[in-house]
Order: sequence, then C-alpha cells, then structure tokens
Amino acid sequence: MISDRRLQPRRSSREAALFLCVSIAMKIFLAGCSSAPAPLSIKMYNPETNQTLACNASDPLGRSDPSVLADAVEGCARQLESRGFVREK
Repeated sequence: MISDRRLQPRRSSREAALFLCVSIAMKIFLAGCSSAPAPLSIKMYNPETNQTLACNASDPLGRSDPSVLADAVEGCARQLESRGFVREK
C-alpha cells in the first residue's frame, strides 16, 4: 500500500501549541474543581487471600508534581483492583 503524505492533514506548530495550552488549562481547571487532593497512599485488601497491600508515592525532595504522584498511586490501585483487591476505607 502506498501512502501519499500530501493527502494527510498537516498540523501547524501554532495548532500544536494551542492544543497544549488548552490541555494544560483543562488540567488546572479540573484540579481546581476537585473537592479534596488526590491521595498519595491507598490501602488495598484482597478478601480471597486476606492479603493487604498499600500503593504509596512520595517525593522527599518536593520536586514532583503532587498530581503526578497521585496518578501513580491511582494506577497502582487500579492494577490491584483488577487482581481482586478492594480499597480499604
């Protein structure tokens, strides 16, 4: 199959910059709308095996964005949920 790059739409650097600005603005807006900061520690429990694990993230030097750390903790919790764990309250 032969593709012709001339037929594909081109995005200018101005459009890419605008998209980046809009996506950053949306993240800031959505972060401002949340009622509480996302947790940096979630305890997980597997009722079938009675195993308890914790998803944690921290930056002792304070150089990381807390939302990035919270996303990592949330990703960890989702992976454990897919393996039968539930979040402790």
